[in-house]
Amino acid sequence: MSDRIDRDVINALIAGHFADPFSVLGMHKTTAGLEVRALLPDATDVWVIEPKTGRKLAKLECLDSRGFFSGVIPRRKNFFRYQLAVVWHGQQNLIDDPYRFGPLIQEMDAWLLSEGTHLRPYETLGAHADTMDGVTGTRFSVWAPNAR
Repeated sequence: MSDRIDRDVINALIAGHFADPFSVLGMHKTTAGLEVRALLPDATDVWVIEPKTGRKLAKLECLDSRGFFSGVIPRRKNFFRYQLAVVWHGQQNLIDDPYRFGPLIQEMDAWLLSEGTHLRPYETLGAHADTMDGVTGTRFSVWAPNAR
């Protein structure tokens, strides 16, 4: 494993008290190469999958029994599309990692929302049909900077 994640960070993620989960979860360049991290409670096994071929690229190691997984993808240096094969209760499911897409609220929107001067927040917040990186679904964003 490469840049180990601090136990306090894992605890905060699991408790829902970590301010920037995108800085930890998803795919990241580390000293060991590309590393994928995921928070998947109740999962027993997780693999990174190449969507075009269905090939398993790396098995993620469970670093916390509450569902924090991490693993390095060998011989890869550039970010790429991936999916996760996750085993929950003996059944394998193929999912798109939501942290693969990055934050949904752009910096300028966040700035305007925090100022209270955004003129069209309905275009950014709420549920909107969308296609991101080839995945069709519903994009949902909420602005709740003081939520606990």
